[in-house]
Amino acid sequence: MPTIAPGENWVTKVAAESDGAVFGIIGGTHLGCVNCIPKPGMQFIADTPWRPGGTGHPILDGQTTAAYAIRNATSGAQPGDVVIKGLEARNYNPASQMGVIKLGGHNSNEGMDNTILENCYIHDSPNGGIRFGHRTKVLGCRVERMGQIGMVGLGNDLLIDGAMTYGVYRWTELINNNPTSTNIGFETGGCKFVGVGTDSVRVSGIICRHVRARLNKGNGIWMDVACDNYVVEDCETIDNLQNGVSTETSYSGIFRRIYSARNGLESPPTTWPALAGLGVHHSGGVGLEVYDNFLWGNAFGFGWIQQERTGSPGGEPLGPYHLKNVYTHDNIVVLQTGHPTGNSVRAASVNQDVGDNTIFTDRNLRFERNRYFVPASITTPFDWLNSPRAFAAWKDTYGNDVQGTFNSPAMLAGFRPGDL
Repeated sequence: MPTIAPGENWVTKVAAESDGAVFGIIGGTHLGCVNCIPKPGMQFIADTPWRPGGTGHPILDGQTTAAYAIRNATSGAQPGDVVIKGLEARNYNPASQMGVIKLGGHNSNEGMDNTILENCYIHDSPNGGIRFGHRTKVLGCRVERMGQIGMVGLGNDLLIDGAMTYGVYRWTELINNNPTSTNIGFETGGCKFVGVGTDSVRVSGIICRHVRARLNKGNGIWMDVACDNYVVEDCETIDNLQNGVSTETSYSGIFRRIYSARNGLESPPTTWPALAGLGVHHSGGVGLEVYDNFLWGNAFGFGWIQQERTGSPGGEPLGPYHLKNVYTHDNIVVLQTGHPTGNSVRAASVNQDVGDNTIFTDRNLRFERNRYFVPASITTPFDWLNSPRAFAAWKDTYGNDVQGTFNSPAMLAGFRPGDL
């Protein structure tokens, strides 16, 4: 097995080997991993893998000047089937909306195919940590304190998940990205998926599972612009400044078994009128199902809104961006008081600012069997037909959650999310 040791030039070492070479990466600080473009099938495996609090593993250091550690080809065919495992990367300087590990770009033809990034720690660099390519698999990684966003990009059939790595199961973690709260709302926060390239070629298929997004200054997990066929499941989004999980100008998908707590407490809100544990903005496509989620102490539990989105980048490849066909059922929403000044508090908000009330009558927005726990001081915890509503109106007048329940949070004293 060829090796790469601290002090050696990664580009030179890669050039000397054939497709499919498996490199053992020797522990220590590597200053020579700069804009390294792998050949197809190459693997970069740490001899001593990174683990939280561990030492002796390989550390790729860009010295604040190198743009990328490992990246896609600048032109022509893209390498595929690359594996990157057990490495730490820090102090790089990627371009805005790109990543220290750059597996793709703004156009769909710039994406490397089927890259596996496992048990890696990427941190403390401007802009992004990981830029997706096609069929990228991010497994058991941690991305922390990136200047803009943890992970971002477009690609077909993406998988973000935990992994059993070296005998320990680790979730993928997105922690405290955009720590200085710069340009809130512009691709900032934990993770953003994009469904169409600047070349107007649409991509599809996202599975986001066993991801912890916390303390990010922006959204925790975010689908934006023509995302379709996405599943966000078994995730935790906690203390993110904006939405815990949101889908914007997108189409169909599933949100299920998400624990979303204390999100959307930006004060005052700067971009969205409703910052929520789960947000659906002018999305739904042929069907978006939201169920078995536990939303605790967010500014809004559910924040559904229709805004004007004609002329969005990439066009409207599957039709207009409409809030429609959203089935929200069997969730638990707990509200709390004492949020920062300027925050509204809602258990469920369905709103519009385009002067079109058909979203309340003709868009197939269904709420069924949800359980709400709301302090008595919050008397109108719902929005429907352009006004705040009490639970009685939400249920009896407008037909939402006819089999739902409405109780005091005191009933939950001593309970944990897994108890209900």
